[in-house]
Amino acid sequence: MYTIAFMNDQIRHTEGGSPAAETVRTGCGGARSTRAIVLSWAAVAAWAVFIFCMSTNTGTSLEHGGSVVSQIFQWLKSLQAQALGPGVDVVNPAAHFCEYAVFGALLANAWRFLAPLGHGGVQTDCCSVNRADARTRAPGVRGCVSCARSRGSRSSVRVSWRAVLLAVACASLYGVTDELHQYFVPGRACDPADWLVDTCGAVLGAMLLKALASFFVARTKKRA
Repeated sequence: MYTIAFMNDQIRHTEGGSPAAETVRTGCGGARSTRAIVLSWAAVAAWAVFIFCMSTNTGTSLEHGGSVVSQIFQWLKSLQAQALGPGVDVVNPAAHFCEYAVFGALLANAWRFLAPLGHGGVQTDCCSVNRADARTRAPGVRGCVSCARSRGSRSSVRVSWRAVLLAVACASLYGVTDELHQYFVPGRACDPADWLVDTCGAVLGAMLLKALASFFVARTKKRA
């Protein structure tokens, strides 16, 4: 009886049916949190709606309206006139740049789940090497699980160049539709220069997120 039970236990460990082996496969597989993915794309959608709503403001409502956005716009315009003169406009390009800098960062954050680093990045670690050992020996299981926990936390915040490029491309395409939308809004115009400013803002936002993620990973690695 004891011999049969021991053999069955060995078969379960060899086939990877043990809870420890399941933990190893889950940790080493790099499974992404569905909740994090949904929240990140929800933030992208919310900011896209915000940009759309800002573009629906007519020139008259911005210049003479009583809303909070109009009041801020008029205050910035007065500061601009005092500092640079009435013929210079930096408020509108700055607003476009800031809007799309945030948009680019949000898009890069969302795309990092769907465009990972790949086999050349941190996903290829000791877990893939020790997977067979982890299924057969308890020490290997413990080592691989700890490796997955330490490296998985760092790889989950990394932003690949693919994610950055996809973020900039999506933000730039949305900028085109935003300018076309403004063409039909009274007092607004479809300006290719604004689209260029939008794209530059998206580049800066995505790059800043990548830099911050790389800094966080390096700092975490030093502590480990």
